[in-house]
Amino acid sequence: MAKFVWRLQRVLDVKKKQEQAKRLELLRLTEQVAQARCQLMMRQQALKGMLERVAQASPKERMSQQALAMEYAKGSQARIKALAEQVSALQALKKTKTEEVLALKQATEGLERLRANAELRFLKDLDKTEQKMADEMTLLKYARRLTV
Repeated sequence: MAKFVWRLQRVLDVKKKQEQAKRLELLRLTEQVAQARCQLMMRQQALKGMLERVAQASPKERMSQQALAMEYAKGSQARIKALAEQVSALQALKKTKTEEVLALKQATEGLERLRANAELRFLKDLDKTEQKMADEMTLLKYARRLTV
């Protein structure tokens, strides 16, 4: 029996590997986004906690802590803003990577459909050929019986 060989198999294999690589990049990027969000939330919580401690302090202690707290809050807000910008930049990059993965997935699925159709046609042609050979063998046997 003949073996099915598809000429575009290498292209399909390359597309699958590219898709896997892009998925891995997307996974790493997702982890980076999660880490950046976690850092952002921790900084926000730390700032909020510090401001609450200053607000709950007695009036005498609050005066001495308030100036220090405001300086800390100013620097902390700058860090929080930078982290928020980093998160938004990573999310934009993640969106583009997701679109790339989807495009590669569509290409891979299209090639897989083409391969399946080609294999189906190959099997149908093979069945027709085998049927023709079987018919010819039957005719030859019948012809030999008539001549004998």
